[in-house]
Amino acid sequence: MATAHSKDWPRDVHTMTWYCDLGHKEPVEFDNEAEWREHMRTLSLHPGRSKPPSDAQLDTLAVRKQQLSRREPYVCPFCEDKPQSIAVLGDCGNPTDIANIMVTHIAEHVKSLSFLALPGFNDEAANEEVTEGEAKRKKSVFVNVENSDKRLRNAPSPSQ
Repeated sequence: MATAHSKDWPRDVHTMTWYCDLGHKEPVEFDNEAEWREHMRTLSLHPGRSKPPSDAQLDTLAVRKQQLSRREPYVCPFCEDKPQSIAVLGDCGNPTDIANIMVTHIAEHVKSLSFLALPGFNDEAANEEVTEGEAKRKKSVFVNVENSDKRLRNAPSPSQ
């Protein structure tokens, strides 16, 4: 990762947000375009409008009402959390050591995702008994998306 990306890559990747500054004291920020569109169509949130914007108007506004919103330093772009070993160090850690911890943490996510891309075992192998220890080890390799309390920053934006 360090040779292909800048040190700030984890802070910048997939951090697009949408905002509404129409009739609000402070802009309201949204992590995905679908939520922003729903907000924009809600007339009660925009008393100055007599009718909701058309899809064509929203398509045009969607481009103008998006911005990059950087993550806090050392927050993982996959799990949206600071790795525990970095959180423990706080601001006292060696920057090189912290960067290496971050690279290793992100690499573990990439490795987990790569296992998901592999073809499944044939039926014979799937029917073999797996010990409890093996099952726990295999389960820990994968990213648990269903039960994760973390959300993806830009999911689910509508497809273009």
